[in-house]
Amino acid sequence: MPELSFTPVLPKGSLVLVSGANSMLGSHVVKQLLEYGYKVRGTVRDVEKNAWMVDFFKSYGEESFELVRVLDIAVAGAFDDAIQGCAGVIHLAMVTNWAPNHPDDVVPLAVAATLGFLKSAADTPSVKRFVHCSSSAAARRPTANVRRVIDSDTYNDETVQAIYADKGEIQGLDKAFAVYTASKVQSEKAAWKFVEENKPPFVFNTVLPELCFGEIFNAEKQGFPSSAGFAKACFEGDLNSFAFLPPQQYVNTEDAAVTHIAGLIHPDVTSERLFAFAEPFNWNDVLAVYRKLFPSNKFLDDMDLGKDLLEIKGHDRVDRLLKEMGRPKGFRKLEESLTQLTKAFA
Repeated sequence: MPELSFTPVLPKGSLVLVSGANSMLGSHVVKQLLEYGYKVRGTVRDVEKNAWMVDFFKSYGEESFELVRVLDIAVAGAFDDAIQGCAGVIHLAMVTNWAPNHPDDVVPLAVAATLGFLKSAADTPSVKRFVHCSSSAAARRPTANVRRVIDSDTYNDETVQAIYADKGEIQGLDKAFAVYTASKVQSEKAAWKFVEENKPPFVFNTVLPELCFGEIFNAEKQGFPSSAGFAKACFEGDLNSFAFLPPQQYVNTEDAAVTHIAGLIHPDVTSERLFAFAEPFNWNDVLAVYRKLFPSNKFLDDMDLGKDLLEIKGHDRVDRLLKEMGRPKGFRKLEESLTQLTKAFA
């Protein structure tokens, strides 16, 4: 069990509700909560399909982890039953019909899901903390070789405006990610507005994770979604499946999970946006790690990619939080993160 440098606001043994528990990040959040001594109730759309998780986490105790079904997170009251008896919430589940559609097909559902969950939490006296998983995309649009500074007040409004003004110029994966971005921006803004206007009896924080690279617990069941899929495509030389992503930042999946838990239990983290950004990288950096790890393999040649020159005010804050959460080295490096990931497919 990691050693905390503080007394957590939620006592060990408390029950925490994790939505989207079967995702790559969600499964890490579950594992880390169990490592820190909490009980976890995870929500999924299909309990039978994700029953592997119950077996995977049974070493923490037969009653430490359970799965419950929430079929449609955008329906009013969707979490009313699942949240009963929970002291904390980590909201990771998202509307998944974002590729590629008009934002009006996606954004209202994403906002409804977030606000519905917040209302359920506000109506549940046992809930003391609520952590909402946003996205790095909610704060910035990655662009190579452009110096920008973001802070806790920065939102990626430019992408939201572009996708709503789109007259057919945005196509394919660019459109899909623009719609995804709009859903994340508008959901996080709606969440903060709800908290400001309704003043619920719990502490609310958000986490903005970057591209997550790290261990996959069950590749057969979880597959290689989003970030992991891009890294796998780079390993396999499938340019069309990853090269469209500009230089940006990464975070180890476990570090992203622990950042969410810091927002849940750290007494000094209140009403914060936590930036889970480890370091900038581009795909040439990934290829360099692959060549080191697998010297007999033939990989793609380096590409003309540029660099991510983003400055994040608050980056050091999360690095310190990780250390206070029992991770003395802070953010994990890219090589360690990719080493963990490649064990699932190389």
